[in-house]
Amino acid sequence: MDFVALVSGGKDSILSINLALHHGHTCVALAHVAPPLVSPTTDTNSFMYQSCCSNVVEGVASCLGMPLFRRRSKMQTEDTTLHYTGEGEKGE
Repeated sequence: MDFVALVSGGKDSILSINLALHHGHTCVALAHVAPPLVSPTTDTNSFMYQSCCSNVVEGVASCLGMPLFRRRSKMQTEDTTLHYTGEGEKGE
């Protein structure tokens, strides 16, 4: 099965690619959600994914010979209510 690997630049995302390849799957591209461009004093740590290794993702893609698709996070919460409904999402 072909797959696109979501990579952070950390060892765990590289390990997940390696395991999928070991099980006969084919990685066709890498995807990366980069932190926003902000001042050096802004905390870009995320509760959802790590951003500390974002600077090495292009090198990882180059080493693996994979195309890289990157989008910047706005680090904004769409829904902060206690009971998430998904209403107002931009959709797929």
